[in-house]
Amino acid sequence: MGPEQWARKQLPYLTGASFSLIGLRPVVQLELLFALQARDARGGRIAPHVLRTITTKIADLPSLVMAPPERMAVEVFGRGGDVHAFVREAMRHLNGAFDELNGVDPTERNVWDLVTVGIASEKGDAPRRNTGYADFTTVVQPWLRQVVMEWARTVRPQGSQLSKRLFATTAASRALFRRVGGGMEPSSLQFADMTAVADAFRGLQKEDGSDYANKYRATLFSEFCQLLEFGRQAGLMDTVPGGFARHSSLRIVVEEPNEDEVGKAVPESVIRQLDAYLGSFGDGITYGDLGSDDLKLMFQAIYELLRDTGRRPNEIASLHMDCLERIDGDYNLVWNNYKGKRMNRRLPIDSDTAGVIQRWQRRRREMAGAEHSPTFMFPAATSGDTRRHIRTGAISNAMRAWVDGIERLDSEVPDSDGRPLPFDRQLVYPYAFRHSYAQRHADGGTPLDVLKELMDHRDAKTTLGYYKVSLKRKREAVATMRQHVVNRSGQPAPMSSNTAYERRSVQVAFGGCVEPSNVKAGGKACPIRFQCAGCGFYRPDPSYLPAIEDHIRGLKADREIALAMDAEDWVVRNMTEEVAAFKDVAERMKTKLDQLAPGERAEIEEASKILRKTRAVRGRTVLPVTVVQRKEHGA
Repeated sequence: MGPEQWARKQLPYLTGASFSLIGLRPVVQLELLFALQARDARGGRIAPHVLRTITTKIADLPSLVMAPPERMAVEVFGRGGDVHAFVREAMRHLNGAFDELNGVDPTERNVWDLVTVGIASEKGDAPRRNTGYADFTTVVQPWLRQVVMEWARTVRPQGSQLSKRLFATTAASRALFRRVGGGMEPSSLQFADMTAVADAFRGLQKEDGSDYANKYRATLFSEFCQLLEFGRQAGLMDTVPGGFARHSSLRIVVEEPNEDEVGKAVPESVIRQLDAYLGSFGDGITYGDLGSDDLKLMFQAIYELLRDTGRRPNEIASLHMDCLERIDGDYNLVWNNYKGKRMNRRLPIDSDTAGVIQRWQRRRREMAGAEHSPTFMFPAATSGDTRRHIRTGAISNAMRAWVDGIERLDSEVPDSDGRPLPFDRQLVYPYAFRHSYAQRHADGGTPLDVLKELMDHRDAKTTLGYYKVSLKRKREAVATMRQHVVNRSGQPAPMSSNTAYERRSVQVAFGGCVEPSNVKAGGKACPIRFQCAGCGFYRPDPSYLPAIEDHIRGLKADREIALAMDAEDWVVRNMTEEVAAFKDVAERMKTKLDQLAPGERAEIEEASKILRKTRAVRGRTVLPVTVVQRKEHGA
């Protein structure tokens, strides 16, 4: 070998910021240059040390595209994540170009590279950059595989939709494969085969052997039925008999959840514990270029808004900088209901929650590292994110890390020694605070129609779920509460039975009433115009305490208005005496409750919640929407 030939193959002196392709075969040089150009065109980072590592591993290869798969496996290139990412992307670009050169449609392959075929990660996203594959070989029957592949080519679904429908088709394929003939001949399929498929979906389990929820099973079965409808409309199933199709008898019943089971709401006692640890939310995590202090304040503000507003995680994540509105001294949160396709909604919020927004807005305008998301309250992690606001996954991950790091989190359930058992931390996640918000209002007696508006539900049946109280629980609540009925003087006046509590008295605004004519009229014929605290027939109990206290506040406000109007002294005097009478009733009940053992008091409080929910659904309560006041947390 002559000196010139030797020199052409020797690597030049390289600094840390350079790399060379001289040591590679000519075809490999061109292939690598093509991959570098494709990466640069999308704005990808090119790290010289990554290229130096790769070139040492492929120096003997005549071609990357034609190389044996085992030579281009990521394990060959060591443990570096950046190296693996570059190799995967380079081979994707090269294989795609090679297919195009040879006139091969990548969607004709049984395994799709989702980046190459242009399947977006989410609806509205730009073409995906992250790796992903769709393996159609899991569908055993060739005719069924052709249908699902043609659907994917035609519809071009987002990645999650493709994954769900392919999973459903695979489950159906396995069920057919267990039938006589394996479902290979489409013309032999009958209603019995479709029944077997439906049965397979009814018993579908996860890989670990646990059950899927019936709602998810029903969704997957519907996905498969929709695929069959597409196949018939596209002319791909002309030989399949009509019996192999969706039928009304083949449905998966979504069971009604047991109303006595613990709901998805995070209990208020657990929320109070979380509040105590709020200052640690955001410790030890990173988010784009945000500094540690900014990051913590952002996640803490997100938590407080989830807790206090009951909005869905995506509705909080996508709040705009101008989301706070003030009209006549009252604050509204301006938000978008993406699920219901109702934009610019208004939610009344209290001043504490408005303060959370205002503090974060001031910090948001001053901080660095979020210039790429100027209009959103909570910015995306990087400028390369197709969404300009924080993703709900980032909120979930941050919350999971925070909750898992809390030293102790107690439940409301005691062990055999009376100590609280640990709370299941998996039950604390962003969406659960929406349930907590609704349950808080339902337990407080907020009327059904008011809570429906607060939750922005179209149908009151959805809201009604938060008020569900079984007959058994209601009977138990009445049995507890009837022993604690008092008269207007605060003296015990227990009802002899559940029937007496519910039938021999009538529910009025601030307690029970046993005045015969008012009972007969269903509580609408009070002879003294509902001045209950001065009536001998008045029968309050602890479940009415919130309504009584709210009425006292209303009377005080009315008295101030009367004074400003220069009303007669007897008008003001009557209001003052009525306030004193109701205060005396409330204080006597509170004193009796304070004297009870903790277990008995907790039983009464739970019974009060149940009875208030029952009354709220009937629409007879006058308790207005209340807001939980919380102390401001520093961060």
